[in-house]
Amino acid sequence: MQIREARFDEHGQALEIIRQAFVEYETLLDPPSSVGWETVETFRARMGDGGVLVLESNQALIGCVLYERRGNDTLYLGRLSVLPAYRGQGLAKQLVAAVEAIAQAEGRQIIQIGVRLALPNLIAMYQQLGYTITDYHSHQGYTEPTYVTMQHQLPPTTA
Repeated sequence: MQIREARFDEHGQALEIIRQAFVEYETLLDPPSSVGWETVETFRARMGDGGVLVLESNQALIGCVLYERRGNDTLYLGRLSVLPAYRGQGLAKQLVAAVEAIAQAEGRQIIQIGVRLALPNLIAMYQQLGYTITDYHSHQGYTEPTYVTMQHQLPPTTA
């Protein structure tokens, strides 16, 4: 297995991995995830100043994660996805570690992610990886919180 930057022509495949991975959340999320109506163009725009890492196994893409640079010290990760048939092998954690490695290589100290409150298993996974909840947020039109921002402080890099 290999984690690497996605080629431009693989963005559609990465989006399809995300859609397949998010199917199980369709009935849990209110408001619904925007994954269902995302296009390759909006997917690329979502990356902002960042990119997408893909997880490749036997010449097939089986997972991905988006990352975006925010300010001088933060890297945001999003849309972490592993195809259902490949879950339970620690692959999501490997993708998170790859994003953290990018952050460290760039001298960034903070990794952030937004996680829906309706997905406590994902919140717990990130907590196991050292992420803490820093803020509660509500989607537009909702009065109660619907998601949290979590962040992980990376150790300082030594020059």
